[in-house]
Amino acid sequence: MCRPTISDCAQQQCDVLFVVDVSNSISEDDFMLQRLFLKEIVQCFNMSEDVIRVAFVTFARIRYIHFFLNAHLDDPDTAVDVIMNFTRPTGADSMETNTAKAFRVARNMIFKEVNGDRIIKVGAPYTVV
Repeated sequence: MCRPTISDCAQQQCDVLFVVDVSNSISEDDFMLQRLFLKEIVQCFNMSEDVIRVAFVTFARIRYIHFFLNAHLDDPDTAVDVIMNFTRPTGADSMETNTAKAFRVARNMIFKEVNGDRIIKVGAPYTVV
């Protein structure tokens, strides 16, 4: 359930990127807690072209962009489905935690106008969680 402060914030314009470690350094229990946390937050957001836009990236040895800021603009349920159902990497792909690569993706790919970023157009703040 959304707290009043979260609901109030959910009406403010913002571009939000969730960057999630899915390497084997995260236990299965903690991995599920991450998913549930993201689900609760996204369900509280007023996702739309004019209010909150969300992007989702996971990383281990490699990074994976699940969706950009301009995806799921009016359908938070689809965003939640992606968050709750993506496949966690296994084997060699899960052995490393390459945080630097995930943040390079944020800078070089996510926060770009072509992928839904609004910073140049209207000055929407952005947040990386």
